Amino acid sequence: MKLYTNDQHEIIGYSPDYVPESYAHEYEVDDEMLSGKAFTVVCGYKYEPQYELDFAEDGSLQYDAQGNLKYKLDDEGEKIFTGYGFFPFIDSQILNKLQVMNDENEKKVTELQLALTQVFELAVSNIE
Repeated sequence: MKLYTNDQHEIIGYSPDYVPESYAHEYEVDDEMLSGKAFTVVCGYKYEPQYELDFAEDGSLQYDAQGNLKYKLDDEGEKIFTGYGFFPFIDSQILNKLQVMNDENEKKVTELQLALTQVFELAVSNIE
């Protein structure tokens, strides 16, 4: 599947169900990565490149003059890529509540679909 993010690497869509008209980044990811998460929950996550941090000799993080984390650089002066981070940027309790609400709504929809099927079958059997 593909994930689509904005400039801040916040997920704004995924294929094939929610493909945004515009996006800043597109990533190919494993289909199982979202593992049943509702779209509203997925949009509370970021998917962004991660880079190797530069630590001081005492093991503490290093920061530049503006207070930004410092990263190790390769021979060309580029940050050393280590993979992608997939993490919530919205409180996880809120995301959990949204997931529960989505699951409950999906259950209600399934129950309504079953009831409609039974009504339809009963109506058809009465016609015959």
